[in-house]
Amino acid sequence: MLGKPVLSHYTYIASSIGSWYANPELCGPIYTWQHFHFVTQLLDIDREPEDVCAFKNINYDADGKMLSTCSTMLLKMASGHMSTIEFAMGTTNAGEFKIKLAGENGIFYFDNKLYFINKKNGQKEIEMEKSSLASDTANFLKVAGEGETYIATALEARKILCVCLNADISAEQKMVMKIRES
Repeated sequence: MLGKPVLSHYTYIASSIGSWYANPELCGPIYTWQHFHFVTQLLDIDREPEDVCAFKNINYDADGKMLSTCSTMLLKMASGHMSTIEFAMGTTNAGEFKIKLAGENGIFYFDNKLYFINKKNGQKEIEMEKSSLASDTANFLKVAGEGETYIATALEARKILCVCLNADISAEQKMVMKIRES
């Protein structure tokens, strides 16, 4: 349906930042907790990450807790597929979650509803089950506990973590990083 992936764009902006998310000692590098799930999705679609370039801006209070975060990851795959992930937390009165995935045959677009768009058929909504994050998480854990769902292998998780840690180095050193698994 989509064809070869060409371009993808993720945006997640939340007004709240609290709990362990605000504590740098608990959450670790920003790209491992803000971008990990999106990188996981990307590597399900296109398995060979090549380069990453990342930027971050974090504001702290006097106790060293995060007040707000903004991080962007630009990921180039060996296939030429380019992806941007924008993630922010602690932005007053904000809330946005959108995904665009463009392929050679059309675009999947998610903004509270999922659409497929192409020249031949125009925009068509794809029906999705109603869900909530809490119930989705509980159902996933139940099914995972019963051994009835796909869980990333250690090698897949290592590749995802490698991308995220290279993004952190990229943001610190202000340079494009070749993805190297070590």
